Amino acid sequence: MLHLLFELRFLLLGAAFLGLATGFIARKVS
Repeated sequence: MLHLLFELRFLLLGAAFLGLATGFIARKVS
């Protein structure tokens, strides 16, 4: 259970980081 929660948190963090990076790149390009 705890392992699953840790995995979910890591996935969420990765998704947030990816979104932030994508937004930064899109802003820089345009």
